[in-house]
Amino acid sequence: MKIKRTFLALAIMATPAVAQVEISELEFNGYIKSGTLWGNGTSGVDSIRLTDMGRFRLGNENETKVDLNPSILFEHEDGAWAKAATRFQSETRNTSDWAADSSGFVVREAYVEMGGIPALSDSVTFWAGKRYMKNRGSNILDWDYHQANGTGGGVWGIPLFENVKFDIDVASWGRDGGISNGGMIEGEGYNDTFIVKPRFDIDLGDGKGDIYAEFFSLSRDNSDTSESSADKGFATTLGWVRWGDFFGFGDNGYGEVTLQYGSGLSAGSSLSKFAWGEWNYKDHTSMRVMATGLMETESWSFMPVFVFHQDDDYLSEGGERKWIAAGVRPVYKVNQYFSIQTEYGYEYLDEDSSANADTKGSLHKFTVAPTLHLESGYWIRPQLRLFATYATWDDELVDVNGKYGGNSGPGGASFSGEKNAFTFGVQAEVWF
Repeated sequence: MKIKRTFLALAIMATPAVAQVEISELEFNGYIKSGTLWGNGTSGVDSIRLTDMGRFRLGNENETKVDLNPSILFEHEDGAWAKAATRFQSETRNTSDWAADSSGFVVREAYVEMGGIPALSDSVTFWAGKRYMKNRGSNILDWDYHQANGTGGGVWGIPLFENVKFDIDVASWGRDGGISNGGMIEGEGYNDTFIVKPRFDIDLGDGKGDIYAEFFSLSRDNSDTSESSADKGFATTLGWVRWGDFFGFGDNGYGEVTLQYGSGLSAGSSLSKFAWGEWNYKDHTSMRVMATGLMETESWSFMPVFVFHQDDDYLSEGGERKWIAAGVRPVYKVNQYFSIQTEYGYEYLDEDSSANADTKGSLHKFTVAPTLHLESGYWIRPQLRLFATYATWDDELVDVNGKYGGNSGPGGASFSGEKNAFTFGVQAEVWF
């Protein structure tokens, strides 16, 4: 949402040199989702999922999340500009209207970006602060499979050739409060992960899509974890995306294929992420192949996804894990105001590690969600949903140590010892 106004520079800045700068635009964007997830009668229950690398989200969410993104655009009369942006986020699974212990706002972004400098290419921008750096995510899985969130600075959009641009970022990421002793190592400082991240963007032209290649180099001191924990890592992501249709099918949509490989700090669930890899085994390596997209026609929308993820030396030497996820969300547009959303998700786990010895099994999840909206289309929001979900999983997964830990299975403590689950609820979702 944009509030377009033009102001004179603030009085305290009104010198002849600064008066050429105007606040030309105020922008306020955001995201809200909130709803219930009931099961076992009318108890609140956990989402159904095998790992922390995504879940088939329709009819499977139990959070209230608020994400608020105000920003200000400054413009100089010679065309240069600066944008100051912030992001405040709160998330809780508590259904109380006073969930003070679990829903305080945190600052996810606070940065300034500058561009349009006359002596440089229009594509070149500079930034510093805390920000998201060209993340990629799966809507159907509620999962950022490529996530670069941290504090630092960089230069984006450096033209190397007519259709090739280069970014370079340097950043730090630190766990809140550190792992021990507030994250401080005496005589050294706070034990943040230090990241260098170059990226190439290639425009293939003529409706052929875009290719991006991104690399992470990560390092930290592992003296606050263990000698066998990772103290360095790297990751590479190669992606292709094309907007307009789904691999040649449909009237609208996009198609995307992603290949990823990582080691050490950027392996496992932290593959192609800045964060959470501090306890990874030092020789842990991971590879991932992913394909997704969206196909829309006059009456239908389809969002499919496929993920193959494999870990070697997972948790310890010799540990192995393989995770496969495949599913689709078909949406039938009844009219402008009403649609029927459905979703099928399949997950397969093959793991032999210190967490799950010789464990193999499959999970199936089905959802139906009648939905109200003001316009039709997959991305149109706001939406109000009434949903029902049924999930079933193999005997071998009943006590799997997955997302929820403690051998509680895919449904956490809510469905501990069970081989299936039925859940239902209501949900609101909007972005603006």
